[in-house]
Amino acid sequence: MAATYAFFSKGVKVKQLSENRELSLKDFEPTVGIKDGTHVLRGPCDGNRSDANMSTADVLIIDGDSSFDFKTGEVNALSAPPAKLAHEALKALGLSHVVHTTHSHQQNGKGNRWRAFVWTNRPYTKGELEACNATLHEAVQLQGCTVTQTKESGAFGQPWYLPRVPSEEALADFEYYVHNGKFFCVGEAVAAYAKEQKVVSTYNPRMGGSDDVIGAYVSTHSLADLLRKHGYEQKAWRKWLSPNSTSGNPGVHILGGEDGRPEILYSHHGDSDPLADGEAHDVFDVFGYLEHGNGKAAVHAAAVEMGMDYKSQSGKKNHSKAEPLHVDILAATDIQMEPIDWLWHYYLARGKLHLIAGQAGTGKTTIALDMAATVTVGGQWPDSLNAEKGGVLIWSGEDDPADSLIPRLSASGADIKRVFFVGDTKDKDGDRSFDPATDMNKLLESTSRIEGLSLIIVDPIVSAVAGDSHKNAEVRRALQPLVDLASKVGAAILGITHFTKGTKGNDPTERVTGSLAFAALARIVMCTVKPLEEGENRRFIRSKSNIGPDGGGFEYSLTRKDVQDGIEGQTVAWGNVLDGTAHELMAAIEDGESDTSSLDEAKDWLRHYLENEGQPSASIKKASAADGHSWATIKRAKAALGAYSIRINGAADKGCWVWDFPARKLCNPP
Repeated sequence: MAATYAFFSKGVKVKQLSENRELSLKDFEPTVGIKDGTHVLRGPCDGNRSDANMSTADVLIIDGDSSFDFKTGEVNALSAPPAKLAHEALKALGLSHVVHTTHSHQQNGKGNRWRAFVWTNRPYTKGELEACNATLHEAVQLQGCTVTQTKESGAFGQPWYLPRVPSEEALADFEYYVHNGKFFCVGEAVAAYAKEQKVVSTYNPRMGGSDDVIGAYVSTHSLADLLRKHGYEQKAWRKWLSPNSTSGNPGVHILGGEDGRPEILYSHHGDSDPLADGEAHDVFDVFGYLEHGNGKAAVHAAAVEMGMDYKSQSGKKNHSKAEPLHVDILAATDIQMEPIDWLWHYYLARGKLHLIAGQAGTGKTTIALDMAATVTVGGQWPDSLNAEKGGVLIWSGEDDPADSLIPRLSASGADIKRVFFVGDTKDKDGDRSFDPATDMNKLLESTSRIEGLSLIIVDPIVSAVAGDSHKNAEVRRALQPLVDLASKVGAAILGITHFTKGTKGNDPTERVTGSLAFAALARIVMCTVKPLEEGENRRFIRSKSNIGPDGGGFEYSLTRKDVQDGIEGQTVAWGNVLDGTAHELMAAIEDGESDTSSLDEAKDWLRHYLENEGQPSASIKKASAADGHSWATIKRAKAALGAYSIRINGAADKGCWVWDFPARKLCNPP
């Protein structure tokens, strides 16, 4: 079945392109002259070019006249995205197409103007055009070409001029691109569109008079503004991604808004999205669900915001969250594969969590700050790859920026203007320390001031865990907001932590202190180690990677530089590239290192564990075993430190034994 275009003079003459539907540049070479002459039709035509005489078509057309801004949703009516961007988007979708600029391209103050022809896998009818047109536009938008739909693209019998330019001089600006690939699938587009329309057709939006709070709110507020306020991300002209989505596929669709009709939203996300309850919603529904829970509270809040009387509105629909009706099942064929977005190839990936772990005094924080410096200036990584310049955010619970972190950044050559630190959280009660459990959304909003945020450092990573850092569930729950933050801002998260004492000789990843969840959640774990012999270089080793190769690394040493009168900063001098497994590379310089006795290590561990308050003996036993200490040695350490135990909260079947130090007197000694 051949696609067609036609020349109109007296009657209709139809010329077919090649029967195998492969595209040729010679069919789309530009001519000079006024906007007339040869036209394109979607398909064969019997008689004149009316919709009635065009029963089917076999080519979809995108008229590239305008674009929109993802962040604001505003339409630019004067210009479309560049023609080459449309070509790259369609090529990424694998679709056969021709893209060429048009007569008005860059003329009379207008910007990009182009037309794209996309071949379909079967003829479609006029009734199927809307579904095909909407689906194709959304697919192109999701590839980053933010072209908007035009009325001409939806007109079935509309003639389309073949490439023409107003003068010979304009030929220099002309562009056209061709790609032979698969054909746009009409059936899939129609089925998906019909499913969406079926949901909306059963919904009767509320409309009220000027004294109706709900009606007034619907008529004066935008769904896009409300979604953006709550962290939803616009991915296409009418498609949004829930902030809690794990698939990355935009599941929130906005319909309506034309000819005075209110906008309607429907969410195809799973129960991660409070709007995904199987029903369509207007802007007031969304306002209630996301901000005020029930109908009465939402009406009250809306009335106060708009300065209206709300008393008569208390009987309106309840807007509390309904139980989800289903769990989304995603077909693998509907998910587009994406490459890892590397900040440092095979070492740091955007949107992922990483760890640097090692012995005390090996320079873990200094290495992290050296990475930060490399990012801020777009410098070279230790393997000589070039870094993309970006911003850095640092959350430190141990070192002071003024006398420790900034001097080290300066010694490493950082562009300090691109470095930021997490400070206190400001709320209605005043300033307080940043709490990752409750303040992550506020931090997400604040990161907007950091241009090109590429790296977030958390030192130490355990400071993000408010609960027991030895419990898997608590660690996973505490770190998930960090992982989500990395994904939303497109930055690599780099956490810093220690090795557990007494674990020399174990697999390096298993030596990470605390719960196994720290290393399990991190996509890449890097380790540091220093040798016994003076003068030998330390080693930075890639111990684990779920997204690339592991093993290997670099030698390094720590040096100090004068950064200002009376101020020194520590920095890293990178050395030779290392090959081999992480276990081999660490063992090679740890062999022969003198060990503290098991008892001394157990004493250090127990002193740290009881540093703040007494702890149940059952928790001590479990945590010490996780960190490689025998229970017998821990009990010897208890005696050596002078700690005592006491039963609290009743008899043996209800109470528990607690260990503590007498000097603190948190528990009464026996």
